[in-house]
Amino acid sequence: MSDSSDEEPNPKRRRGVVHEEKYQRNIIRNARLKGLQYVSYKGKEVPSKAPVNDINYAKTAALMNNEQAQETPDVPTGDLENRKSHSYKYNLKVNGALIQVCRGVFLKVFQISDNRVKRINKCSVLHKSPLDMRGKSRSGNALPGNVCVRIQQHIEKFDVKETHYGGKPEKYLDARLDVAKMHAMFILDNPDLKNKVKYSFYNKYYKENFAYCFGRPQVEVCSTCKRLSAKLKDKGLSDNAKRNVAAGKMVHSRRAKKFYKAMDEASKNKDDDTVALAFDYMQNLPLPHIPVQEVFYMRQLWVNVFSLHDLKTNSSKLYVYHEGEANKGPDEVCSMLLKYFNDIPVNVKHLILFCDGPSGQNKNHTVVRFLLKLCDSGRFETITHNFPVRGHSFSPCGKDFESIKRLLRKTDRIYTPDEYAELMLKASKCGRFTVYHLTSDDVLSFKKWWPKSYKKMTNSDETSGRKVPKENKQPFKVSKYKQFLYNKDTPGKLVAGEYIGGIATSTFTLLKTANPPELPTEKAYPLGKVPINQKKIDDIKKLIEYTVGYEAFLRHHHPMANN
Repeated sequence: MSDSSDEEPNPKRRRGVVHEEKYQRNIIRNARLKGLQYVSYKGKEVPSKAPVNDINYAKTAALMNNEQAQETPDVPTGDLENRKSHSYKYNLKVNGALIQVCRGVFLKVFQISDNRVKRINKCSVLHKSPLDMRGKSRSGNALPGNVCVRIQQHIEKFDVKETHYGGKPEKYLDARLDVAKMHAMFILDNPDLKNKVKYSFYNKYYKENFAYCFGRPQVEVCSTCKRLSAKLKDKGLSDNAKRNVAAGKMVHSRRAKKFYKAMDEASKNKDDDTVALAFDYMQNLPLPHIPVQEVFYMRQLWVNVFSLHDLKTNSSKLYVYHEGEANKGPDEVCSMLLKYFNDIPVNVKHLILFCDGPSGQNKNHTVVRFLLKLCDSGRFETITHNFPVRGHSFSPCGKDFESIKRLLRKTDRIYTPDEYAELMLKASKCGRFTVYHLTSDDVLSFKKWWPKSYKKMTNSDETSGRKVPKENKQPFKVSKYKQFLYNKDTPGKLVAGEYIGGIATSTFTLLKTANPPELPTEKAYPLGKVPINQKKIDDIKKLIEYTVGYEAFLRHHHPMANN
């Protein structure tokens, strides 16, 4: 065995740990500041600056005490520029006594430069203390503050949107934007700064002061999966704890897969009396859709698209409308579901539904009472409504939306919702898309309908007795459950499960009248349109002026067309 085998191997640096004190530049800098010996970048050994105090200010004070200035006699002849007003004596203290030395010896003893002595001489004459001016000089490449103000004002001009999904709202800009395009727009608006504000500076300022993402944030990323995966990688976690985390992750994954498994089983169901549907909203589409940079600074009219996808036939019905005709709430969802159910054959008695769980649209008290009414009236014998685990909510509707987006990316100009509808029909080559234009008259007032005949807050039938302690009662919370089961044989009741196909379920009695009420006939928007903010109307009118389809845009019944 060689001697090299006895040497200890170099320890590997742990990931994420940085030893900056071992960097060569830091070693040289610290040694230079303290006056210690070091090896330069070129390999030259630089001796230490001893014997003097390590602190620069203390050294300067000692120098000022050892320098004695005195006036020189007037020089009768000679150039004024060469005339000296002061002369200096340099002394060293040896064994308590001052010994006068020449300037060269004085510099070598204290290991200092001639310029530093000159600066101290000047300060001693003026009776001032020397100031440390390192790092206080303004860089020649620094931009003035008014340029940063102009960048700030330019970025604030863009229309910032806010997510309505997830717990914490997040702000984002249009998906068609990026920092490079924003910088190009800034240079167009400020041509005098073309050679001053480069992309790197604009990008740095944007990240430090705004850092908005582009396009709606992906909220369907499972935070639980990420958290458990990070715990498993933690080296400080014990083996016992890691086994518990792994078990928790496996249970979470199995519960998430139940949604997809139930969807796959429903799509393979061959019974003629069963219909399986998935429904969801598409990301809002801007109107007008034009390649003009001002579109990013102004408020646009948004077009909403609601998809109902038949899992058995792989066909979809798309409901298209703009925000001046209806909102995106439970009234719209129930109205579109009702219109779709009216077209289903009468022999269909079993309904299976799949959707994600935003409380303002698909998962709320209004939708629950609407589906309960459909079973109580005998339209369907059973209804099964399934919701995914948050972060695991991909559905066939997403595939439909992607095929539509691919075609929209190739289209430069869109002026009306009808043009969007035509593109959606072309998005499927096999003709599996049908489009219906929803109007304000199609939306019924379901939110005002159900409170008259259905309870809002109630305890489960299993815990509603007086013998059950108050702390053990189980109230009806819509957001808590992942599956709702409705049955014609138990009118006014629903069975809720915290997980799809779970054993533990709870039964809730929601109907508070003897008979279920009739479906609503009152319109949600009796005026025939949804009020739009006046600022948005003004911005839309400005955008219309940039389009060649100005008349075509106004011919469509937009709420601002009559203003």
